[in-house]
Amino acid sequence: MPVETRTLLFDKDELSEAVRDHLVRKGLASVEDRLNTLDVEPDTKGTVVAGLVDGSGASRKLELSYGDVTKALIQYCRAHQIPLPRYGDKQLAPAGDGMALMVRMVFSRPDRPA
Repeated sequence: MPVETRTLLFDKDELSEAVRDHLVRKGLASVEDRLNTLDVEPDTKGTVVAGLVDGSGASRKLELSYGDVTKALIQYCRAHQIPLPRYGDKQLAPAGDGMALMVRMVFSRPDRPA
């Protein structure tokens, strides 16, 4: 069976925008909050830690799973009209100071009558 793999690399600025938008959409941050830091934890931990600062200067940290970050990057792709296959196994991995979203699609052979 043929397998197609696509890898999309997101730098730290793109990742930060995607995470901040995701947090605002989910009600975990307000539009006034500023994303101050973004730390990508190793694969073994599988989290991204976002440091937010609100309008009064108070800071807090939120931990997002790779699943949450994957959702954020998928929405980022939609918002920026980056084509992304709907069906396919999506996996996230640290890449430099950003993240790589890998999409793996397995194409099955069509059933043919004998």
